[in-house]
Amino acid sequence: MPIQFRQDNIHEFKGRFTFFAIATVFFFLVVMGRLYYLQILKGGYYRLFSNENTLKEIKVPAIRGIIYDRRHEPLVTSRSSFDITMIPQYVKNFDQMKKALNFFANVDPDFLDKKWKESKDLPPFFPITVARDVDYEKIAQIRVYQALGFQDSDGYDLRGIEIASNPLRDYPSEDLFSSTLGYVREISANELSRYQTENPGQYRLGDLVGASGIEKQWDSFLKGKDGYVQIVVDAVGREITSKDVIEFLRREPARHGNNLILTLDKRLQKFAEDQFKDRFGGMVVLNIFTGEILTFVSRPQYNPSLLVGNVSPDIWKQLSEDPNKPFLNRAYQSSYPPGSTYKIVTALAALEEGVITPTDKIYCPGHFKFGSGLFKCWKSAGHGSMDIYQAIVQSCDVFFYNMGVRLGVDRLAKHARSLGLGIKTGLRLPGEQSGLIPTEAWKERVYKRSWNPGETVSVAIGQGYDLVTPLQNAVMIANIVNETHSVSPHFVKSFEDEKGEIFQSPPLEDQRDPNAEIVFHQKKNLDLIRNALGDVVNSPWGTARGSRLLDIAFGGKTGTAQVISEKGRTLARMRGAKGNFEDHAWFVAFATLDHPELAVSVLVEHGGHGSSAAAPIASDVIAEYYRLKALEGPMTDSGVLDEDYVADSSIEGERNDMEEVNDTYWIHHERALDILFPAVE
Repeated sequence: MPIQFRQDNIHEFKGRFTFFAIATVFFFLVVMGRLYYLQILKGGYYRLFSNENTLKEIKVPAIRGIIYDRRHEPLVTSRSSFDITMIPQYVKNFDQMKKALNFFANVDPDFLDKKWKESKDLPPFFPITVARDVDYEKIAQIRVYQALGFQDSDGYDLRGIEIASNPLRDYPSEDLFSSTLGYVREISANELSRYQTENPGQYRLGDLVGASGIEKQWDSFLKGKDGYVQIVVDAVGREITSKDVIEFLRREPARHGNNLILTLDKRLQKFAEDQFKDRFGGMVVLNIFTGEILTFVSRPQYNPSLLVGNVSPDIWKQLSEDPNKPFLNRAYQSSYPPGSTYKIVTALAALEEGVITPTDKIYCPGHFKFGSGLFKCWKSAGHGSMDIYQAIVQSCDVFFYNMGVRLGVDRLAKHARSLGLGIKTGLRLPGEQSGLIPTEAWKERVYKRSWNPGETVSVAIGQGYDLVTPLQNAVMIANIVNETHSVSPHFVKSFEDEKGEIFQSPPLEDQRDPNAEIVFHQKKNLDLIRNALGDVVNSPWGTARGSRLLDIAFGGKTGTAQVISEKGRTLARMRGAKGNFEDHAWFVAFATLDHPELAVSVLVEHGGHGSSAAAPIASDVIAEYYRLKALEGPMTDSGVLDEDYVADSSIEGERNDMEEVNDTYWIHHERALDILFPAVE
């Protein structure tokens, strides 16, 4: 029986055949197109790799962000430099490579041996930096030799050696702000995992990271993002730059780090540091209401330029083992007995707790007996009968001994902490010290002994266990003046991207101690304290009268912190003990009296007396601040001079309403007053 096909089956068969034919043609076209692309269009490119040529990916390091002061003057910038790196897997003859690097760039062979050993624990093809900031002439010699190709006859082999452009930090102001700004160094293998966890994909071995100060705190903002570029080298290490290769190589440009605009004032800082001359210590000037830090002095400093590039082991040893500790920022990382500046706390606590009234008087015979102890006043002849206002102005020790006994150490501590002492200020810099404000519980916990009431006598005048930083003292005086007790000191004003666009930082967690007790003080008591601090400087009886300014009225408090007792100092000198046993000198201030905006704290290590060593520095810096302000006017939020402001070069004299002594009296009789009533606090 003949086979019969239905018409619809024939149409179905034809459709399938047509689809199969088209698919087959399409497949062969794709294969032929791919072959044409690989053999004709990119044939030259792939032929390169058939002759032992190698494709390499070279890192293009990001330029680190610039750090500016509040007026947009650069404090830290970056400059171009060249590094020599080694990729162990590409090294053909290690001994000949050592010989070549020692000849061309004076690289120590022992150092190369160490790096070669370390490379065994690193990922394959990881570039290892063997020399930083190499002279351009040496780099040029290496480049020329590499371009000529490997020559076995001369005994030098630079295969596996690469030249990397790497921006390094530049410090146009040398040691100015050095312990605050910090420095950068190469990231260590131990640190890498932590950095990668905090900022995935942003860090790798060989990167430069902030090692201290602002450079460390804001490293991820300043760093930027590295790019890369691909190159091809032949079997003897020469780079191949033919057109048919370059057009197929990939590259990603580096992304510039963000710039930081700080609240610091470069010119005021330079002026303040100059006032210290060769003395050591710290100083803080901040805005009472905003917490912006204008000046942050720590002496001695170091030159961070010495830590750029190839750091000499001798230089590092000299700096790190210096007994004067230049890396230590004394403004916030070192704490000292506050001396009589603590009497501000004792006075306020006494008024708030009701243990004395503004009109109550206490007699000072020059000493104070408590139990079996005899505590002397700085004025051996005594101050006579005086109220709390007079006691602040003349810094009477006996008066505050009495207040300490009446208050007890715990009530003193409560008010001290509410003003910012004994707790971290929340400053966003690594290593801030919290200082120490003792309590009965603290001594029991640390020394396993009960508190002796006699110890409160010393604590009440800022001796004994009391320890504060210059920054804490600046916050304390700011909190006294602004009445809010919420001053949060900070350095960063704003950020700037690579296009110069200003943007604010993301919200930051409050770093202040969450356990600090909040105490709201009565305005009448704060007013009394402020007025008394005004007379410390502006009355003929004040301990800081010698630092009074005729055209700018400010208030303050002197302090002298004992390093060792008088008896101990005498014995130490008799025995020839090494070290400086002079007292530390303190002065805290606010300016101006009528319109306060500045809080100032000065500490001069072993300066002697606050009135002679610390107060003059504060006075000069306050005067300089208002001189600059009168010449230039206020700044905008971005740190640019407000063009709408017309500067008035004359400063209207501000006078305390309590001032009853005219300028002529001061000019002609100040020396006589110093003789009759010496100010030694």
